[in-house]
Amino acid sequence: MKIKGLIGHLCGFIVAEIDQQHGPLLKNEFHQLIDTVPEKHRNLWQVAVYTGIRPGELCALAWEDIDLDKGEIHISRNLIQLGIFGPPKTKAGYRTIKLLEPAWRALKAQKKLTGAFPKTDVTIHHREFGKTEKQKLHFVFMPRPERDRQSPHYALNSIKSLWDSAIRKSGIRRRRPYQTRHTCAYWLLSAGANPAFIASQMGHENAEMVYTVYSAWIHALDGDQIEFLNQRISGYNAPIAPLRVNAA
Repeated sequence: MKIKGLIGHLCGFIVAEIDQQHGPLLKNEFHQLIDTVPEKHRNLWQVAVYTGIRPGELCALAWEDIDLDKGEIHISRNLIQLGIFGPPKTKAGYRTIKLLEPAWRALKAQKKLTGAFPKTDVTIHHREFGKTEKQKLHFVFMPRPERDRQSPHYALNSIKSLWDSAIRKSGIRRRRPYQTRHTCAYWLLSAGANPAFIASQMGHENAEMVYTVYSAWIHALDGDQIEFLNQRISGYNAPIAPLRVNAA
Protein backbone atom coordinates (compact mmCIF):
# COMPACT_ATOMS: atom_id res chain seq x y z
CA MET A 1 0.00 0.00 0.00
CA LYS A 2 1.47 3.35 -1.01
CA ILE A 3 0.96 6.23 1.39
CA LYS A 4 1.86 9.53 -0.24
CA GLY A 5 1.78 11.65 2.86
CA LEU A 6 -0.01 12.76 5.92
CA ILE A 7 -2.39 15.61 5.10
CA GLY A 8 -3.97 16.51 8.42
CA HIS A 9 -6.75 15.78 10.83
CA LEU A 10 -10.46 15.39 10.20
CA CYS A 11 -13.18 14.74 12.81
CA GLY A 12 -10.65 13.42 15.31
CA PHE A 13 -9.06 10.89 12.94
CA ILE A 14 -5.73 11.20 11.15
CA VAL A 15 -6.16 11.32 7.39
CA ALA A 16 -3.63 10.01 4.88
CA GLU A 17 -3.69 10.30 1.12
CA ILE A 18 -3.56 6.65 0.10
CA ASP A 19 -3.83 4.82 -3.22
CA GLN A 20 -7.44 5.21 -4.36
CA GLN A 21 -8.21 1.51 -4.73
CA HIS A 22 -6.81 0.52 -1.34
CA GLY A 23 -7.33 3.43 1.01
CA PRO A 24 -9.73 3.48 3.94
CA LEU A 25 -12.64 5.89 3.89
CA LEU A 26 -12.03 9.31 5.33
CA LYS A 27 -14.52 10.36 7.97
CA ASN A 28 -16.22 12.94 5.78
CA GLU A 29 -16.43 10.46 2.89
CA PHE A 30 -18.20 7.95 5.11
CA HIS A 31 -20.75 10.54 6.22
CA GLN A 32 -21.25 11.54 2.59
CA LEU A 33 -21.92 7.92 1.63
CA ILE A 34 -24.24 7.25 4.59
CA ASP A 35 -26.27 10.38 3.83
CA THR A 36 -26.83 9.14 0.27
CA VAL A 37 -28.19 5.62 0.87
CA PRO A 38 -31.61 4.48 2.22
CA GLU A 39 -31.93 3.34 5.84
CA LYS A 40 -31.79 -0.40 5.14
CA HIS A 41 -28.45 0.11 3.36
CA ARG A 42 -27.25 2.69 5.87
CA ASN A 43 -27.52 0.13 8.65
CA LEU A 44 -25.52 -2.40 6.64
CA TRP A 45 -22.63 -0.04 5.91
CA GLN A 46 -22.52 1.29 9.47
CA VAL A 47 -22.19 -2.26 10.77
CA ALA A 48 -19.53 -3.07 8.16
CA VAL A 49 -17.40 -0.02 8.95
CA TYR A 50 -17.76 0.01 12.73
CA THR A 51 -17.11 -3.72 13.20
CA GLY A 52 -14.56 -4.49 10.46
CA ILE A 53 -16.58 -7.58 9.58
CA ARG A 54 -15.61 -9.32 6.34
CA PRO A 55 -18.11 -9.06 3.44
CA GLY A 56 -18.83 -12.80 3.54
CA GLU A 57 -19.39 -12.64 7.30
CA LEU A 58 -21.74 -9.71 6.74
CA CYS A 59 -23.80 -11.74 4.25
CA ALA A 60 -23.94 -14.68 6.68
CA LEU A 61 -24.75 -12.62 9.78
CA ALA A 62 -27.91 -13.82 11.57
CA TRP A 63 -29.86 -12.51 14.53
CA GLU A 64 -28.91 -15.71 16.35
CA ASP A 65 -25.32 -14.36 16.34
CA ILE A 66 -26.17 -11.05 18.01
CA ASP A 67 -26.73 -10.11 21.64
CA LEU A 68 -27.78 -6.47 21.72
CA ASP A 69 -28.09 -6.49 25.51
CA LYS A 70 -24.42 -7.43 25.87
CA GLY A 71 -23.40 -5.44 22.80
CA GLU A 72 -21.77 -8.40 21.07
CA ILE A 73 -21.66 -10.19 17.71
CA HIS A 74 -20.48 -13.81 17.57
CA ILE A 75 -18.87 -14.67 14.23
CA SER A 76 -19.06 -18.36 13.33
CA ARG A 77 -19.84 -18.54 9.60
CA ASN A 78 -18.93 -17.01 6.27
CA LEU A 79 -20.38 -16.87 2.75
CA ILE A 80 -18.01 -17.47 -0.16
CA GLN A 81 -18.25 -16.60 -3.86
CA LEU A 82 -19.95 -19.86 -4.79
CA GLY A 83 -22.84 -19.00 -2.49
CA ILE A 84 -21.80 -21.67 0.01
CA PHE A 85 -21.89 -21.12 3.76
CA GLY A 86 -18.77 -22.22 5.56
CA PRO A 87 -16.56 -21.35 8.53
CA PRO A 88 -14.79 -18.00 8.91
CA LYS A 89 -11.70 -17.42 6.79
CA THR A 90 -9.30 -18.52 9.57
CA LYS A 91 -9.53 -20.14 12.99
CA ALA A 92 -9.02 -16.69 14.51
CA GLY A 93 -12.10 -15.63 12.54
CA TYR A 94 -14.25 -17.37 15.15
CA ARG A 95 -14.60 -14.41 17.47
CA THR A 96 -16.78 -12.16 19.57
CA ILE A 97 -16.94 -8.57 18.36
CA LYS A 98 -17.62 -5.89 20.97
CA LEU A 99 -20.01 -3.43 19.38
CA LEU A 100 -19.10 0.23 19.13
CA GLU A 101 -22.11 2.47 19.66
CA PRO A 102 -22.72 3.32 15.95
CA ALA A 103 -22.81 -0.39 15.07
CA TRP A 104 -25.11 -1.14 18.01
CA ARG A 105 -27.52 1.62 16.96
CA ALA A 106 -27.53 0.38 13.36
CA LEU A 107 -28.33 -3.18 14.43
CA LYS A 108 -31.09 -2.00 16.73
CA ALA A 109 -32.64 -0.08 13.80
CA GLN A 110 -32.14 -3.06 11.48
CA LYS A 111 -33.96 -5.40 13.84
CA LYS A 112 -37.15 -3.43 13.20
CA LEU A 113 -36.74 -4.20 9.49
CA THR A 114 -35.76 -7.89 9.48
CA GLY A 115 -36.05 -9.22 13.03
CA ALA A 116 -39.54 -10.69 12.55
CA PHE A 117 -38.89 -12.61 9.33
CA PRO A 118 -39.12 -16.43 9.42
CA LYS A 119 -36.01 -18.55 9.72
CA THR A 120 -34.28 -19.94 6.66
CA ASP A 121 -32.81 -23.44 6.38
CA VAL A 122 -29.14 -23.34 5.38
CA THR A 123 -26.35 -25.89 5.07
CA ILE A 124 -22.99 -25.06 6.62
CA HIS A 125 -19.97 -26.76 5.02
CA HIS A 126 -17.22 -27.31 7.57
CA ARG A 127 -13.50 -27.50 6.84
CA GLU A 128 -13.48 -31.26 7.27
CA PHE A 129 -14.22 -32.78 3.86
CA GLY A 130 -17.84 -33.83 3.52
CA LYS A 131 -18.90 -32.55 6.94
CA THR A 132 -22.02 -30.38 6.86
CA GLU A 133 -24.48 -28.98 9.37
CA LYS A 134 -28.06 -27.78 9.01
CA GLN A 135 -28.98 -24.48 10.67
CA LYS A 136 -32.14 -22.36 10.85
CA LEU A 137 -31.26 -18.68 10.73
CA HIS A 138 -32.84 -15.22 10.76
CA PHE A 139 -30.56 -13.22 8.48
CA VAL A 140 -29.84 -9.66 9.55
CA PHE A 141 -29.43 -8.08 6.12
CA MET A 142 -31.87 -8.94 3.32
CA PRO A 143 -31.92 -7.42 -0.19
CA ARG A 144 -35.61 -6.43 -0.10
CA PRO A 145 -37.15 -6.97 3.34
CA GLU A 146 -40.35 -5.22 2.24
CA ARG A 147 -41.12 -8.05 -0.21
CA ASP A 148 -42.43 -11.52 0.63
CA ARG A 149 -40.54 -13.48 -2.02
CA GLN A 150 -36.87 -12.74 -2.25
CA SER A 151 -33.43 -14.04 -1.34
CA PRO A 152 -33.20 -14.34 2.46
CA HIS A 153 -29.65 -12.96 2.47
CA TYR A 154 -27.20 -10.99 0.32
CA ALA A 155 -24.75 -12.66 -2.03
CA LEU A 156 -21.21 -11.29 -2.30
CA ASN A 157 -21.88 -9.98 -5.81
CA SER A 158 -24.96 -8.17 -4.48
CA ILE A 159 -22.89 -6.51 -1.76
CA LYS A 160 -20.41 -5.35 -4.41
CA SER A 161 -23.21 -3.95 -6.60
CA LEU A 162 -24.74 -2.21 -3.60
CA TRP A 163 -21.38 -0.71 -2.69
CA ASP A 164 -20.58 0.43 -6.22
CA SER A 165 -23.99 2.12 -6.44
CA ALA A 166 -23.46 3.90 -3.12
CA ILE A 167 -20.01 5.06 -4.24
CA ARG A 168 -21.41 6.51 -7.47
CA LYS A 169 -24.34 8.26 -5.79
CA SER A 170 -22.22 9.73 -3.01
CA GLY A 171 -19.50 10.94 -5.36
CA ILE A 172 -16.63 9.72 -3.19
CA ARG A 173 -13.53 8.13 -4.71
CA ARG A 174 -13.82 4.56 -5.89
CA ARG A 175 -12.80 1.64 -3.68
CA ARG A 176 -13.57 -2.04 -3.24
CA PRO A 177 -16.21 -2.98 -0.62
CA TYR A 178 -13.49 -4.77 1.38
CA GLN A 179 -12.19 -1.31 2.30
CA THR A 180 -14.95 -1.02 4.89
CA ARG A 181 -12.89 -3.52 6.90
CA HIS A 182 -9.66 -1.60 6.42
CA THR A 183 -11.49 1.60 7.33
CA CYS A 184 -12.42 0.11 10.68
CA ALA A 185 -8.82 -0.91 11.38
CA TYR A 186 -7.46 2.50 10.39
CA TRP A 187 -9.98 4.42 12.46
CA LEU A 188 -9.27 2.25 15.50
CA LEU A 189 -5.52 2.72 15.06
CA SER A 190 -6.02 6.47 14.63
CA ALA A 191 -8.03 6.59 17.84
CA GLY A 192 -5.21 4.86 19.74
CA ALA A 193 -6.83 1.45 20.20
CA ASN A 194 -4.65 -1.39 21.45
CA PRO A 195 -3.51 -3.54 18.47
CA ALA A 196 -4.33 -6.68 20.48
CA PHE A 197 -7.92 -5.44 20.83
CA ILE A 198 -8.06 -4.66 17.11
CA ALA A 199 -6.79 -8.16 16.32
CA SER A 200 -9.50 -9.79 18.44
CA GLN A 201 -12.21 -7.59 16.92
CA MET A 202 -11.21 -8.28 13.33
CA GLY A 203 -10.28 -11.94 13.57
CA HIS A 204 -6.51 -11.65 13.22
CA GLU A 205 -4.45 -14.25 15.04
CA ASN A 206 -2.58 -11.72 17.17
CA ALA A 207 -1.36 -8.13 17.38
CA GLU A 208 1.61 -9.01 15.18
CA MET A 209 -0.83 -9.62 12.33
CA VAL A 210 -2.20 -6.11 12.82
CA TYR A 211 1.33 -4.71 12.50
CA THR A 212 1.95 -6.84 9.40
CA VAL A 213 -1.30 -6.02 7.58
CA TYR A 214 -1.54 -2.35 8.55
CA SER A 215 2.14 -1.46 9.04
CA ALA A 216 2.07 1.37 6.49
CA TRP A 217 -0.81 3.05 8.30
CA ILE A 218 0.83 2.55 11.70
CA HIS A 219 3.99 4.29 10.47
CA ALA A 220 1.88 7.11 9.03
CA LEU A 221 0.51 7.67 12.53
CA ASP A 222 3.96 7.95 14.15
CA GLY A 223 4.04 11.73 13.84
CA ASP A 224 0.94 12.06 15.98
CA GLN A 225 2.19 9.92 18.85
CA ILE A 226 3.84 12.71 20.87
CA GLU A 227 0.64 14.76 20.92
CA PHE A 228 -1.36 11.60 21.67
CA LEU A 229 0.90 10.63 24.58
CA ASN A 230 1.12 14.15 25.98
CA GLN A 231 -2.66 14.28 26.21
CA ARG A 232 -2.78 11.07 28.21
CA ILE A 233 0.25 10.95 30.51
CA SER A 234 1.33 14.54 31.19
CA GLY A 235 0.56 16.37 34.44
CA TYR A 236 -2.42 15.17 36.40
CA ASN A 237 -3.44 12.84 33.60
CA ALA A 238 -0.60 10.43 34.34
CA PRO A 239 -1.84 6.90 35.07
CA ILE A 240 -1.40 5.35 38.48
CA ALA A 241 1.26 2.66 38.85
CA PRO A 242 -0.03 -0.80 37.94
CA LEU A 243 -0.55 -3.26 40.75
CA ARG A 244 2.10 -5.95 41.11
CA VAL A 245 0.72 -9.40 40.43
CA ASN A 246 2.31 -12.11 42.55
CA ALA A 247 2.82 -15.48 40.92
CA ALA A 248 0.60 -18.22 42.33
